[in-house]
Amino acid sequence: MAVRDLVGVLEDGAARNALSGTPENARIALSMTQGSTLKVRLSVVNTGGTPVRFADDVAVAVTMTVKRSASQTEADLTIIGTFVPLDGINRADFSLSATATKFLVPGRYVYAVWLSYNGSRDPVVPPSPFILEPGLQLP
Repeated sequence: MAVRDLVGVLEDGAARNALSGTPENARIALSMTQGSTLKVRLSVVNTGGTPVRFADDVAVAVTMTVKRSASQTEADLTIIGTFVPLDGINRADFSLSATATKFLVPGRYVYAVWLSYNGSRDPVVPPSPFILEPGLQLP
């Protein structure tokens, strides 16, 4: 199983702190081979670099959507993140499994990660490249 670490940024209107390590661009390309599993470990910070506390808030959800294009209305795949409070107050994991991706045609997609809380839905990873490589087809 491949593992990828991502840092999502909840834009709060504050100026970015160059010393905080907050990424200027949260767009990270992901790729996987169909039939395999990709684990994505997400940490969410605000623009100042402070961890966004959501591990103990039951009203919070983190969702990853995968689409053929950013302008597509409906997602081809939606995965709900699992909070990992033992790893941090701002951590969630996603598992893109062989079962979850089996109905996707290999090719180029875009993914985005959304944080939902208190009735709002905000992007923490903007639409970014996602490549699903074809798996080995055995006879």
